Amino acid sequence: MHRPLFLVLALGILLMAISGCDEDEQQKVNRAQAQVAEASRELVQADAKARGEIVALQRDLQQGQADLGRQRDQLESDRRQYADQRNRDPILANTILDVGMILACLLPLVLCIVLVLGLRGHTQTDSALTEVLVEEIASDKPVLLPNTSRSSALEHEPSEEGLPELPRPAAA
Repeated sequence: MHRPLFLVLALGILLMAISGCDEDEQQKVNRAQAQVAEASRELVQADAKARGEIVALQRDLQQGQADLGRQRDQLESDRRQYADQRNRDPILANTILDVGMILACLLPLVLCIVLVLGLRGHTQTDSALTEVLVEEIASDKPVLLPNTSRSSALEHEPSEEGLPELPRPAAA
């Protein structure tokens, strides 16, 4: 865009120089040419600077796009991980509940087994306790049980002949 303008100016200055001017005009033309040359140098420098800025902006844009791509991939990975966890959590919770329910149901059975196995080893203690209780009940002067007049109750036991007769159910 700036090059055609530059070429037109340079050609115009060149034609003026060729047409033959006096010295004063020649100096003016030389100054104009110097100004045009200086302006063209500045234009070239500005163009190079603008191109450098464009390249830097393109590099920044590519870097931003690469970062955005990495973030999108990370987001997709996180989404998959959370979806797997959402599918796995209910299965795990149901399994824990089922195992807890089974353990709660087996606990009374285990307790009964422990008690039965515990009682099997104490047969000697039970027989000794039975002997002590029988002796205590049969003795005239019990040491452990309260003293009651059981002997008089046993001596005056009514015979079967003196028992009142129980009512019989009516035949239907």
